[in-house]
Amino acid sequence: MKGLYLGLGMLAVVLAGCSLNDPTETEFAPKIINDSGATATIAYCNGGDSCKAHWWTETLAHGERTQDSINAGHGNLSVFLVTEHGQRRCIRLAHYTKAVRLSGATRAACHLPHG
Repeated sequence: MKGLYLGLGMLAVVLAGCSLNDPTETEFAPKIINDSGATATIAYCNGGDSCKAHWWTETLAHGERTQDSINAGHGNLSVFLVTEHGQRRCIRLAHYTKAVRLSGATRAACHLPHG
């Protein structure tokens, strides 16, 4: 009888684990392309209101590409801060995409709600 209860308990733990959200389900690595016409810095924001803290920052010359893993989709929102010639613009990404083009950054995307 003790073995039966132990077995049922283990089954409950396994089934409970299946219902938890796996953060890697929304993780993907889009190509980040600087098609803005000038050298630009892109930063992946940490989700804070100010978007001043970043998980990573990279400077790309015009035409350069990079790639990094991000989480977006299923209600998650990723915000990229693009700085070019001292001007700040943002890209909001809430779904899977193969590529992020810096030319798509706008000032409006930097305003809440993000994070």
